[in-house]
Amino acid sequence: CPQTATLPPKEQFCKFASGPDIPYFIDPTCPNTADGLGGLGCMADGKRQECRYCGGGDYSTVQCPAPLCDFDNQPTIPYYYEVNCSTGMLGCLADGKTVGCRFCGARPYETIACPSNAHLPKEGECWFPNEPDQPYFWDETCDMGVKGCWADGIHAKCRYCKKDNGGGSDN
Repeated sequence: CPQTATLPPKEQFCKFASGPDIPYFIDPTCPNTADGLGGLGCMADGKRQECRYCGGGDYSTVQCPAPLCDFDNQPTIPYYYEVNCSTGMLGCLADGKTVGCRFCGARPYETIACPSNAHLPKEGECWFPNEPDQPYFWDETCDMGVKGCWADGIHAKCRYCKKDNGGGSDN
């Protein structure tokens, strides 16, 4: 990564020698004996105090946070958490780690409708479930009501432009 890259804080990761069979999460309060659990499940990876087992086995009394997708590299297509996902279902296991993490709305997952809480591609990029015939670009001057803006229906700054006779485009 370049020096200007933004890296996630180290405290967001547990580092297991091999993947555990029990769910886990980062709990910055570990070991919090005031939570009534006495630090149960803390130091799950054997290295970090904040890495905590939850929701299974001897740790079933430790409440797991809402499940999230955990991508090593942020995808360029939408995804969301689907409680009804199972191994082998189209789009499920999108992050390669969490069965309930599911791709949607983009090839080859276009048959899976994206819910309103789906995570969309990052700001600064237009996203279309089907590539349009009309050219488009990212326009920082776009605003509500400006012709061509909101081209992808997701980002205000995504703007259609018209083709000129020379094969290029203009606004």
